[in-house]
Amino acid sequence: MAVFRQLISQGRIKFNFGVVSVEPKEDDLRRVHDIINEIDNRRAFYNSMEDEIPAPVVESIRAAKQKVHELRQGLWADPWARQVVQILLDDLGDFLTKIERFPLPKHWHDVRFGRVEKHLVELRLRVWTAVAHFVVVFGEAVKPLHLPSEILEEVRRAYKAR
Repeated sequence: MAVFRQLISQGRIKFNFGVVSVEPKEDDLRRVHDIINEIDNRRAFYNSMEDEIPAPVVESIRAAKQKVHELRQGLWADPWARQVVQILLDDLGDFLTKIERFPLPKHWHDVRFGRVEKHLVELRLRVWTAVAHFVVVFGEAVKPLHLPSEILEEVRRAYKAR
């Protein structure tokens, strides 16, 4: 019901002689752009490990997950883009689940930091790979500053190999 009301208020539902049709707006690109900016602007996804304190990093990732969840709301015209965002959210949630099973270390000298570092590196690779897919598909319209060039080139090669 909430989605229906939202569609009516945004003018996406049209009534033609008793037939209801939904006209999704082409705002997927805006959503993707906003999601990429949310990731690109958070140091948790690109900062040097030695400069990190785990608790704020985890809180930043939790906040990013919440923001991406908010940004993905509504109908998508492009199911592929929606699916990539769903995978991104799943990866963020998986990281939080793994990392919160044990007490967080206070700093990078703590012996428990290795486990956090391992999961954080894996998360960063997954997140930036998803972002690279968006860059390859949507081109110059989405241009993250912190996307590692190696990941972008690997994703480009994968698309060219198909």
